[in-house]
Amino acid sequence: MDFLHLQMTKKEMSDTVKHQIKTLLHDLLLQFSHLLAVNILGTICYLFTATFLDTVIFPTLDQVSREMEKQMDVINKVHQLKIKAVTNKEKSVCIDPLDDSPKMEMNMDAPHQSTVAKSMQFPPSPPISVEQQDS
Repeated sequence: MDFLHLQMTKKEMSDTVKHQIKTLLHDLLLQFSHLLAVNILGTICYLFTATFLDTVIFPTLDQVSREMEKQMDVINKVHQLKIKAVTNKEKSVCIDPLDDSPKMEMNMDAPHQSTVAKSMQFPPSPPISVEQQDS
C-alpha cells in the first residue's frame, strides 16, 4: 500500500507541477506578447518621432536660424556703421572743431600792459612842498 500511495502522490505532484508549469508558461507568453507589443509600439513611435523631427522640425529650425543670422548680420552692420560715424565725428571735432563762437576783433599788435609800464616814461611829478605856518 505504501507503494501505491507513493505512486499516487507522485502522479498528483507531477500533475500539479505540470499544471503550474503550463500556467507559468502561459503567463510568461502573455507577458512576452505584451512586452513584444509594447516594444514594437515604442519602436514605431520612436521612428515616427525621428522621421517627423528630421523632415519637419529640424529643417524649419534651420531656416529660422538662417533668417536670424541674416537679421543679426544686418543689425551688426548698422551698428558698426553708426559706431564708425560717431567715431569719425569725434575725430573731426577733435581735429577741426566747428567755430560757432561769435567773432571778436582783437588787436594782436597791442603791447601787454606789463611791458608797456616798463617802456613808458611818465613825466616827473612836481616836488612836494611843505608850507610853514606863521604865527
